[in-house]
Amino acid sequence: MIYKTKLHMNKKEVLNTIIKFENKYVPHRYIKNWDLRFQKLLNDKKIENCPNNRIECYKFLTGKNEKCKYGHILEFQNFKNGFKSCEKCKIKLINKTKQDKKKLYNFLKKDQNFITKSDKTLYLYIEKYNLNNFFGNVELTKKGIYDFLNGKTICKFSKCQNEPKFYGFSFGYIKFCSNECRQKQSSIDRTGDGNTIHRMTDEKRKKWKENLSKAAKRNIASGKWTPNVTNSWCHSKINLKIKNKIIPVRSSFEALFFIKNQNLEYEKLRVPYFFNNKAHSYIVDFIDYKNKKVYEVKPISNKKILRNIIKKESLIKWCKNNDFKYFEIDENWIHDNYDEDLIKDQPMFEDLKRKLSKI
Repeated sequence: MIYKTKLHMNKKEVLNTIIKFENKYVPHRYIKNWDLRFQKLLNDKKIENCPNNRIECYKFLTGKNEKCKYGHILEFQNFKNGFKSCEKCKIKLINKTKQDKKKLYNFLKKDQNFITKSDKTLYLYIEKYNLNNFFGNVELTKKGIYDFLNGKTICKFSKCQNEPKFYGFSFGYIKFCSNECRQKQSSIDRTGDGNTIHRMTDEKRKKWKENLSKAAKRNIASGKWTPNVTNSWCHSKINLKIKNKIIPVRSSFEALFFIKNQNLEYEKLRVPYFFNNKAHSYIVDFIDYKNKKVYEVKPISNKKILRNIIKKESLIKWCKNNDFKYFEIDENWIHDNYDEDLIKDQPMFEDLKRKLSKI
């Protein structure tokens, strides 16, 4: 419906007509002024007795003011949306309540004028929005303002009171002050009922264990991962100082042999073998690639165990195929080569001395 004159329409009808056609009147190249565009709309729709200025016309039709209650000039968007809300009024806070602080923080973290300012120029922003009284004696840095609005932040690890790293005003602090705290808290959270494995069905748990086992075997076979250095027979671990590096080995026998043969590489060779119809990887104790020799350190009492016999046969076969020589180190070698002077500079001297002196 097109109205011939303004006399046939009330203010609400005029406003609705302008809203309906405003976006269709895209300015031509020669029309750069919004008021010219608006006058063309009024002429085409034969709307009379309305101000030719868009803002004045909007005020006339709606009765709204272009100033906020504090006197700030508002930006006009269009007839549909009217004036923009006053940004200055949004953060005009009176009391330092938690609700006010939260409201201010949510405003500031979205305001690029605040986010992009450096700590040295923040005071200009504070003065512009009359926030001096609100912040009082607060340190005018992004970190200081964040702490004031959100409270002091400490490490999420329950037994730590250190302050974590500040990552920015929008993000805040990272949760933990160090990797160690993150791991400790993760361990606590996953203890007992907090562990996700307790929420698995028996079928899913079984499948998860199988996948984990397969992944571990693949990584062992490829050399990407070596199992924790704890002797599977006597549950021991010896830390050695070899060429100014601390290297953990699995037994006192391996420790003495390594001390006397520091040119060897420890647990670098993997040899596949089958036991109980399952594929495994045999991690050989020592290898000398230069002289083509491999060494297996094992007590005499463990040589007769079926699994060890199969592992030995697999290693000997590998040696023949690759032109290496195989050697076994047992108590006899330890007895013939032990000397207390060899181990006196080692970090676990007393432990080594106690174990080796009994041989």
